[in-house]
Amino acid sequence: MNVGMLVSNEVVRDTRVLQEARSLARRGHRVRVVGWDRFDPTAREGPLGDGVEVALVRTAGVLKAARRPVFQNPIFWRRALKLSLGWPADLWWAHDLDTLRTGVWLKERTGRPLVFDAHEVFAEMIRDDYSPRVVRWAENLEVKLLRSVDHVVTVNPALEAHYKETGLPVTVVMNCRPDVAPRYVPPTEPAFTALYVGTFHRQRFVFEIVQAVQETEGVRLKIGGYKALSPDVERACAASERTEFLGPVPADRVMPLTAACHVVCAMLDP
Repeated sequence: MNVGMLVSNEVVRDTRVLQEARSLARRGHRVRVVGWDRFDPTAREGPLGDGVEVALVRTAGVLKAARRPVFQNPIFWRRALKLSLGWPADLWWAHDLDTLRTGVWLKERTGRPLVFDAHEVFAEMIRDDYSPRVVRWAENLEVKLLRSVDHVVTVNPALEAHYKETGLPVTVVMNCRPDVAPRYVPPTEPAFTALYVGTFHRQRFVFEIVQAVQETEGVRLKIGGYKALSPDVERACAASERTEFLGPVPADRVMPLTAACHVVCAMLDP
């Protein structure tokens, strides 16, 4: 079976998308992920091996000029549609609401079933960053588009309960990985070291982590990630002599960094 995935990032740093794609490929399916280079214009596309390949919508022309996501997303949807139609998919798989519009178009044009992979409740994720009008628009858009979805995949029982209210079948696929070491041995470095690697979003308290470490004697922080707040996070780190800014962290460096630190920061706005 050919699976056509859609995601609104560069793919190669999205561990959930990659894990799912590779899991499908291990079952003998071919997977093509159409993404968007909006956070890293140097991102590469092509085969990743093991039956998975990546194609990217490039941020150029009017898409680059639009700048704000609320204007960029509709342009991305159309370009992702065009890029996806060349793939003979037997199943479409849209990650998050900001690709679901394209997923529905693809289902309508090809007659193939559509999976919606909800990493979070999108309207709640953007509530602190956009006006109430935009949040209501996102809520209404999801309600409308879910009518065309055949199956929902999501990340935990709470979101499972939320999406079961739609009447759709829902499957939970968590972001769990196998153990990578039999036991953890704390590093011998003199400074107590905290680590954050993830999305740079205000709901992850990234600025509060930097501030807390700066105000605490004997503690230092290593912080890595990407997305729109990267320049702001980098400036905050530059103002703190106890914080090291790592920028984007490749997946194969996450566990070695984790093993070399004393504590991992993983906070979410409830």
